[in-house]
Amino acid sequence: LPFLYSLFVFYGCSEDEDDERHSTDPDSRDPKNSKKTLCKMKWSRDEDEKLKKLVEQHGTDAWKSIANYFPARTDGQCQHRWQKVLNPELVKGPWTKEEDQRVRRAGCSVSSEEDRDG
Repeated sequence: LPFLYSLFVFYGCSEDEDDERHSTDPDSRDPKNSKKTLCKMKWSRDEDEKLKKLVEQHGTDAWKSIANYFPARTDGQCQHRWQKVLNPELVKGPWTKEEDQRVRRAGCSVSSEEDRDG
């Protein structure tokens, strides 16, 4: 259910999270191995536009390549910014009545299964 993912992203993350340091490369988590100086700084509109164009060109599986265009950003920061803020497929807003009903029905079916298993 793709709509559920978007809803969880919306309710679980805020745009303030764009400052966090994230990396998909395990080596970049160790400061000794990091080639970039990581600092918390807001993404500019220019960076956002550049990231959108690069994702369009390279896709969503080339974060290391994309990060090379951003001297102060890691691959994980670029991926996080795209997935949590810029991706046009994200649904940002209140749930529709239909979505709310689906979530409630899904919750009921999960609790029913737990009752049988428990």
